[in-house]
Formats: sequence, structure tokens, C-alpha cells
Amino acid sequence: MKKTKKTSPIHPKLGSALSKEMTRLGSQLGTAMKSAAQSQKVKAIQSDITSSVRSLGNNLSKALETARTSEETRQLKSQVGKVFKAGRKEGTEAARVMRENVASSMKFLSKELSTLADKLKKSS
Repeated sequence: MKKTKKTSPIHPKLGSALSKEMTRLGSQLGTAMKSAAQSQKVKAIQSDITSSVRSLGNNLSKALETARTSEETRQLKSQVGKVFKAGRKEGTEAARVMRENVASSMKFLSKELSTLADKLKKSS
């Protein structure tokens, strides 16, 4: 059996030329990107964006401070406090009732177990 040498479908010289052109293209693309990033238009846009973001941050801070100190916020805090106190009072009452029910149920269960134990003793 004769061994055949595998050959690339691209001629070695063509592959080398393609590689060189791809390298050159990559280099030119990098240069173009650096130039674009350093251009005055890009710097102006970047400056505008930075300024806008700072302005937005300042406006948000002012709005939050105004909301924090407003009469509506104070009223809302007061209402939330009242609801919390009422909920806590009702929750305390519900917990007390639940403890009483659990205690009563345990007492009943204990009595029933005692009755069952007595019946088992008598039948033995």
C-alpha cells in the first residue's frame, strides 16, 4: 500500500501571503481604532457623557434629599409606624392565643395518652 502525502488545499506561498495580509489588516484596524479613540469628536462625546452622568447624579441626590425631608415622607413614616405597632400588638395577641391553644391541646393529648396507658395496663 502506497502512502500518500497529505497536502494543504492552499499552496504554501498563498497561505503565507494570506497570513501576512491578515496581520497587516489587523495592524491597520488597531491603528484606526486608536486614532478614532483619540479624535476630538470622540473626546467631545466622552466629555458630554461624563458631564451628563454627573448632572444626573446631582439631580438624583437633590431629589432624594427633597423626598427624605418632605412632609409627605414624614406622614408616610408615621403611618408605617402606626401600622407596625398595630401589627405587633395583634401579633402578640395572636401568639398568646396560639400558646393557649397549644397548651390546651397538649393537656388533652396527655390525658388521652394516660387513658390509653391505663387501658393497656388493665388488658395485660
